[in-house]
Amino acid sequence: MSPRPTFVLVLAVLAQWALPAAAQDVPRTMTFQGRLVRADGTPENSPQDLAFALYATPTGGSPLWQENHLAVPVTNGYYAVVLGSSAPLGDDLVRRSEMHLGVALASQSELTPRFRLASVPFALRASDSIRLEGRAASTFAPTSHTHTSATTTAPGFMSAADKVKLDAPAPTYGDGLIASGTPLAVRVSFPTAGGTNGSARIAARSDHTHARPPLTCSYKSATGNDTLDPRAATAWCGMGETLMGGGCSGLEDGPAPVSVAFQPAGVTFENGLTQTPGVPGYRCRGHLTSSTAPTAYAICCRIP
Repeated sequence: MSPRPTFVLVLAVLAQWALPAAAQDVPRTMTFQGRLVRADGTPENSPQDLAFALYATPTGGSPLWQENHLAVPVTNGYYAVVLGSSAPLGDDLVRRSEMHLGVALASQSELTPRFRLASVPFALRASDSIRLEGRAASTFAPTSHTHTSATTTAPGFMSAADKVKLDAPAPTYGDGLIASGTPLAVRVSFPTAGGTNGSARIAARSDHTHARPPLTCSYKSATGNDTLDPRAATAWCGMGETLMGGGCSGLEDGPAPVSVAFQPAGVTFENGLTQTPGVPGYRCRGHLTSSTAPTAYAICCRIP
């Protein structure tokens, strides 16, 4: 029997890192997790050669990007790959508003349907990084731009009176702005009191920087704390925290107990048994035949 895919929820894992003062290139990869189940309902358990492709449409069309992964480990049908590890994902892909991922087994037709890619909540704001107040960078003049030399001999370009103003600008330009020196320099000078400028005497440089706000995260876990469902558990975040992701362990897939786990690793867990009104959590639920509740994990962060 040739296997057919069953896609499951992909665990969102928060990578903790601080942005430097100057922007640096981000990794050209993304993780993807899926599941392969045979036509008779049994999960695949042997390594598979998988081919992945990105398309602009849910059906048809030519691939915008392709990559093969050989001998991908498959456990109880589940597999995980890092797309872009051999063929990096370019800017032309991440700038698209819609993309669909196609998956195929070696020497077989592409599985259907294709998987439509979506953004994680806080990544939706990343589009602002290439814009200024919603406008593209191409609408602004570059720092190295030039202007045609002013001359009164070019009909309709500039009047003689306006040219005089450029040759010898006025010494003041309103409250706080003074022009002096050769070459001409314009400086800001605020009065200590009175006038219309308040009491500030220091102006920020155009290249000034601000301290990076700290991002602090904690990891909560809980087992068997759902009083209405003995096969469920919810790990709750605390007051002022935002749920950034989560996972489960101790799930039983079907009548035969098989441990399935998606959870953070290498971190210290805190008690997440108690719900705070209005604060989100991450919920896990075992199979109908499960006799024990799974353990739920939540990634909770405080964003200034």
